[in-house]
This record gives sequence, C-alpha cells and structure tokens, in this order.
Amino acid sequence: MYLPTRTVLLIVAVSYVHAASGQRSNEAIQYVTNLTRFINDQHFGTFVCWLLQFSDQYTPALLHNSMAQELSKDEDTVLLQVDLHTSYSPSYSFPNVVIIFADALDEDVDLTHLRTWLDAVPYKTFVVILFKMTNEHFINSVAENFYSYSIVNLIMVALNRNNIFTFNYAPTRTTVHVGFPHPLVLLYNRLKEFKVETVTISYAENIFTRSAGEGLDGEDIHLFRLFFERLGIATVFAKVICEGNQSFVQCLVQADPLVLVNRLVIFNYSMQLVDAIEMDKVRIFAPKGKLLTFAEMLLKPFHSAVWMLLLGICVAVHLLCRLAPRLICNDLVLLALTGMEKRSLQTTGRFEKLFAISLIILFFQLKSAYETNLISCMIDVPTEPDPKTIDDLRQRKCPVIINEKLCDPKPFRELFGELLLVTDNGSSPITDVAVLVSQTDLRILVKDVSNIDPISAKPRYFPLEETVLERMPFFYFRDKCLLQHDFSKYRRSVFEAGLQQFWRETIIAKQDRKWMVFMVKNTNISQQTVRSSALEPVFIGIILLWVAALFVFVCELLIFYSPKWYNSIKTIKK
Repeated sequence: MYLPTRTVLLIVAVSYVHAASGQRSNEAIQYVTNLTRFINDQHFGTFVCWLLQFSDQYTPALLHNSMAQELSKDEDTVLLQVDLHTSYSPSYSFPNVVIIFADALDEDVDLTHLRTWLDAVPYKTFVVILFKMTNEHFINSVAENFYSYSIVNLIMVALNRNNIFTFNYAPTRTTVHVGFPHPLVLLYNRLKEFKVETVTISYAENIFTRSAGEGLDGEDIHLFRLFFERLGIATVFAKVICEGNQSFVQCLVQADPLVLVNRLVIFNYSMQLVDAIEMDKVRIFAPKGKLLTFAEMLLKPFHSAVWMLLLGICVAVHLLCRLAPRLICNDLVLLALTGMEKRSLQTTGRFEKLFAISLIILFFQLKSAYETNLISCMIDVPTEPDPKTIDDLRQRKCPVIINEKLCDPKPFRELFGELLLVTDNGSSPITDVAVLVSQTDLRILVKDVSNIDPISAKPRYFPLEETVLERMPFFYFRDKCLLQHDFSKYRRSVFEAGLQQFWRETIIAKQDRKWMVFMVKNTNISQQTVRSSALEPVFIGIILLWVAALFVFVCELLIFYSPKWYNSIKTIKK
C-alpha cells in the first residue's frame, strides 16, 4: 500500500510541475508578444520581426508556432520564420525585433547558421531569447557571446523559472527580474549603463575640427565631446596625419577608429554612416582682378573699339581740314580738346560752328568719363574686373584646383575640362588660380589674414555666386558601433536646437575680430583720401597729353607758315 501511494504522489508532483511549466511557457509567449507590440507602437513604418528557432527539441518548435500565430494578427508586422538549418541572406529585411527559441543553453547544436544571423542583427535591435534554464553559469556566457556581435539589447526569458534576465556591459553585469515587469523596465538605454571612462576618437584637421584658439573647439569636435559627456565618457581626440598618396577617407579608415569626427563625402551609402543633415555646397574661391599697370590704367577706361572710333574721328577731321581749308579754318580736334583756335569761331562759317560744337560736346563727355575713372584710380588701387561666372574663368584660362585627398575630382571634370588641376597637396600656398572649397570653408577663408594683399590691403580671393555641386556629408562609424543610433538622434536634436549653427557663427565672429585687428595693425592705409603717390601717375599722364598737344600744335604752325617763310626768303634774296 505504501509503494503505490508514493508512486501516485510522484505522478501528481510531475503532473503539477509539467502543468506549471506549461502555464509559464504560455505566459512567457503572451508576455513576449505584448513586449513586441509595445516596441511596434514606438516604431513608424513596416515592423519586421525575426523568429529564429535554434533547437531540435519539440518545445521550442511548439513555442515558435504559437508566437507566429499571435504576431500574425498584426497587419503591419512582417514575420520571418527560420529554423536551425537556414543561413542568412542579404535579401532579407533588417529586423526591429529578434526572438530566438532555444531549449537548454548547453544543448549540442550546430551554431554555424546562427552566427550568420547574429552578424546581420543591427546594434539597436532588441533580441529576446526564450530558453530552459539548467545552469545559471551559462547565462553570462551567452550574454558575452552576443556582445561580441555588438548585441547589447539582450533579454533572456526563462521558461522553467519565474525570471527574466537583462544585461549591462563594460563590464558584464546581470539583472534578474522576477515575474513579468513593465516593458519600460526592460527596454532602457544600455549605453548609459556602460562603465567606460575614456574613449579615443580619430580626426584629421579641417575647417570643422580646427581649434579657433582660446579654448574654442571646432564645431564637430564640440559636438562629439558633448555627446560623450552626456554618456559620462571622457574623450581623447587623436589627430591623424595623412601622408603619401592616400586619400582623406582611406587614411582615416586605416586608423580603425571607433568613430570619425570628420565629415566624409561618400557616394555609396552604407549602414555605417550618419548624415550631417545639412547639405554641403561646393563653390569656387576665385582670384580677384589683377592690379593694373600705369599703361593699362590709362588705356582701360575706354574699350578698344572706343579708342579706334576716336582715332577715326581725329583722322577724318584732320583730312577734312586739309582737303577743305576754306570750309574749316580751325583744327577742330585741338579746339575740342584744348580750346586752341586759329581763327575765332565768330568769324567762321555755320558748318564749322555746328561741327565744332558737336565735337566739343562729344570730347567733353569722354573727358569727363575718363577723368572720373582716373580719380577713382587715385582713391582706390585700380584692378581688372573680377570674374563673375565660370565662363569668365574660362575666358581668362584660370586653372581650377581641387585636392583629390579631400574630394573626388570625377564629378568636376565635365564642367571644367582642361581647366581642372588635381593636386594632393592641401597646404600649398595660394596662387593666382581658383580653388574648389565648401560653403563653410569660404566663410572662414574670406576673412583669413592670408587672403589679404599687403600692398593693396584688399582680399586676393572672393567666392563666385555660382554653386558647382551640392552633396551630403556623413559621419563614419565602425561596423555595428553601439553609439551610432544614439548619436544620430543627438545630432538631429542639436541641429534643430540651432546649437551647431551657434558654434559656427561664434567661430566666424572670432575670425572676423582677428581680421579686423590685422587690418588695423598691418595695412598701410593712410587716413588721407588722396595721396601724393596716387596723384603722381595722373599728373604724369596730364603732362604727357599736354606735351603731345603742344607738339602737334607746333607741327601745325610749322607746316602752315613754312611756305610763307620760304617765299619771304626767296623774295629777300632777289
């Protein structure tokens, strides 16, 4: 009688445990289903859920089917069901949630296919493992193994214990939850729990990373420093020096950094990139017009066609005077220019009067315009007109330089053709060539002291109005970097708050102050409006013109009186 009683009690106990285990499994399935739907409510667009079965046992397969039936009721959820013998394919959509069905953690199964799926899981995806706990020591091992695949949002739900496990890393720490906590308890930001004191970030010096002095960092250095400070992590910025023929991107990527501070222009999109939100415009930093020589200053006020027209008028009037001396008694060109008369206009004919008045008005207007241009040369250093468009650069045959280390020259070859000069030296001195630079670079370079001509105290370069190319720069992160998703959200918040624009304007304002101080201290601009050195070429020009007019007048007198003198000498000799 005693033996059958023990058997009955054993059967009852086993049945109770089995019933309790079955009830726990059903509750776990319902809880994970609700957890998945909670994550779906926070997501916009199509929601992708992977259901991965990695066990040959009956229970995981049963749970797999039950979960699929529950989630298939949601119309906006796309399910991908996978068994132990299926490998990952790049054609599959990236998941928002991954649910793995396993038996005991020490089950002897081939994990070759599982590794291909774990490699494809994005770093921000939550991964839930449903398993049967047999040994607590295996739990940390599984967590560390998943961390090697950059999976930190790991939740392990025990099917035979009333426990749920979450993990914090660096170092690995396990949190045990009893029962079924609220989803927000499990779906927290793991990065804020990292116990990392410092992180090293690589960068190459450019306009966005260069310090403006006095503790004022470049705007991108400032951006990353504040981002890591929010996570309680100190930053160490390591400057990368690119040498040889390596491009800017190749040099930085070879440093194998956790994240690159520099903005990169990459035309092939990758999941490792975070866009900089604002488009970058490529414009031309063109040289201003060259200083005019003294001869050019005297000739440039009028176009060559105007000089030819004036020469034609002078020759025609002179021939008319020689061919019809009775019709025109005066030299009308000298009369219009200097006011010299051989014979008073009051005693000349009507035709000569009207012709003389017309020439006097014409030459007066031309002289006024010419003198105005000469006076402007006295006030300001005369230069050639600045180029306005790319066509102006083509007409002047002005080369356009692009640094191939910073930018791919291929998109610009069709536009500039033979004018495009490709160089790999970003520190070459400024010469009389145009340079392709970004919009932000221009705002800094325009007010840079190296752009000031010490002789004329004028900018040597200025930006053309035309935009050559618009492109989107990106920040590069290491594959499956845990910081990428948080940085993307932080970057957008900073941009919408206007902080990065404020940092940029602060740097530009500081650059403006340096420029003004330099202009005051180092330029030789006198407070006098007109200087003697500026008047000297004008007086020389006026004197030369008067000498030329006097020489012509003397020649005319000689030609006019030579026959009379010759006849007088003949008469005296007779």
